[in-house]
Amino acid sequence: MIIVITVAILFLDLLKVFPAIRTPAMHPHKVSGALNRLASSCCFPVSGLTNERIVELREINLGQDGNFSRDALITRINADLANSLGNLVSRTTAMIEKYFGGTLPAARETDPADEELISLIRSTAGAYQKQMDAFQLHLGLEEVFRLINRANKYIDETMPWKLAKDESQKQLLANTLYNLVESLRIISILISPFMPETAQKIYDQLNLSDFDKIQLEDAQTFGK
Repeated sequence: MIIVITVAILFLDLLKVFPAIRTPAMHPHKVSGALNRLASSCCFPVSGLTNERIVELREINLGQDGNFSRDALITRINADLANSLGNLVSRTTAMIEKYFGGTLPAARETDPADEELISLIRSTAGAYQKQMDAFQLHLGLEEVFRLINRANKYIDETMPWKLAKDESQKQLLANTLYNLVESLRIISILISPFMPETAQKIYDQLNLSDFDKIQLEDAQTFGK
């Protein structure tokens, strides 16, 4: 009974937040240098409404029975939040600060190695909206975490730390980090109904403004 009531309350909360998503003033080329705020973006305590909301919606299909436990909460926090989302935010912002002083160059070039990630970035919002419109909230979250996991894999594939050692690869390094920033921009929009505080902290790290004006449509365009 407790789980049913809690999920129902969370669903009503999502109905309030989801239609209100509007668009930010985007400055994805610049990242905040205040990396002392990074810990608050990437650390997820075991307790708290936001974490319980994510676990319940990831573990339990809306309208169906499900189980909730502290073990499930800890597992999801470690796997989904700390290791996946937190790791992506911390690695991306740290590399931009280290290699470019917090600001990426304006010039952009495309590389065939980026096509798979960019294609997923462009398609994720549509797939997410389809699931949300069908009230399949757990599947909507799966679409977001698919992008999060792919972006983390992209870091391992492109190895920005190696590109940084070769001055001739400076532009390729900038392109790589820009793609990660765009991934995080879109991810933060899509998680905002579920994790509004975390989404706004990611925005702060990316030096984006007007979080309260974001629109879902902005997640459907790469390079906004």
